[in-house]
Amino acid sequence: MDEIKSFLEGLMLPLAMALFGGLARACKTGFKSWKQFAASMVISAFTGVVVHLAIQDGGLSASMQAAIVASSGYSGGVVLDGLVDRVAERLRSGT
Repeated sequence: MDEIKSFLEGLMLPLAMALFGGLARACKTGFKSWKQFAASMVISAFTGVVVHLAIQDGGLSASMQAAIVASSGYSGGVVLDGLVDRVAERLRSGT
């Protein structure tokens, strides 16, 4: 139970960074409705957490990891689509 709690606590900062990136994007581009804004925040948060988990053991500095996670939150669905495409490509090729 403590391991799960520690894991979730470790996601709080990346989650906040990704949400901040998504908020920056919404401020720059605007949004048509609160529903669209909420959906983009969920996508930014999910993308940031996935990217954080993917780069966590890559040997990057904490500052570089934070910058990548915040940028992925800003980019949101575009980054997520790219990650899905890469995984699917690797699965198709068998590597």
